[in-house]
Amino acid sequence: MPEHDTTPRLCVHAARCLRAAECRETPLPVLYSTVLNGFVLFMIVCSSHVSGQELAVVDRATLVQSFTFNTPAKLVSSWPASWSDGWLQVHTTTTDSPLPEWTHRLTTLPIEIEQALAIKLANANIRLVVLANETEFDHYLKKNFPGLPKRRALFVQNRGPGLVLTYMHSDWLTDARHECTHALLHASGIKLPLWLDEGLAEYFEVESTEKGSHPIHRYAVASQLRYGQVVQIEDFEQSQNATSLSPKEYRDAWSIVAFLLNHNDESKQALQAYIEDLRTGAAAGLLSRRLPAKSRSNWRDDYLQYYRSQSMGFRVGTR
Repeated sequence: MPEHDTTPRLCVHAARCLRAAECRETPLPVLYSTVLNGFVLFMIVCSSHVSGQELAVVDRATLVQSFTFNTPAKLVSSWPASWSDGWLQVHTTTTDSPLPEWTHRLTTLPIEIEQALAIKLANANIRLVVLANETEFDHYLKKNFPGLPKRRALFVQNRGPGLVLTYMHSDWLTDARHECTHALLHASGIKLPLWLDEGLAEYFEVESTEKGSHPIHRYAVASQLRYGQVVQIEDFEQSQNATSLSPKEYRDAWSIVAFLLNHNDESKQALQAYIEDLRTGAAAGLLSRRLPAKSRSNWRDDYLQYYRSQSMGFRVGTR
């Protein structure tokens, strides 16, 4: 989006419908963009995530006929429970008593991001809506986002505070961490390439301190490495204007982020400096060219060795 364009934008990031779907290839998503009641709504119809970046505009009738959006701030009195916890404003229809304790576990997320990336995030208030069940969630989306494809969690950004929507299910906290990562980074004005935006969200969605060992991705990465399939940053940089990622690309993006942040200080500092330049609006260039010459030349061997140590008994190929 041009710097002088002040059109309010609604960016929707959607969490995966089924975690198992990440481990298999799916058709490329169908892309839509439309203008509704003064907002630009970006969506990609897919089974994993939705993200908006410079999408082609189609006729509004292609997507939906009308758009109404009632923010939680306007509906506080109608929520059975609402509370603030640090940067989070929580609104929910569930009466599950542990929920405040669970949402409190999200409050450390900005500190985790700042410490890992060596950046200072903006003081943002993110609204988190947790519906009691999938039925309520579907009803809420149909009422406020008619025509939006079904998914488990959403990040919505407009001129107000970021909004994260989800419902109670077994992985809701992981999905909320993923979408809140998007919300916090976007609220800080960091214009990330799509692959890095999603790679970081996949990285920080893991609540454990062992973020370099994703409970799902590490097995799939180990399987790829059996055949010597090593992900290169340049693979993503050659398609910087991509508007969607496949499930494999989400996994590959996570593997690059996890590798850079945990392999050695040089690679970590290169990623940190790149993100800081994106945050401040400096000319960041390409991340691959920010890596030390030795890291670039040894990328394949270092990547293999790092994930060999993470694979816990998987035999890794070297062809």
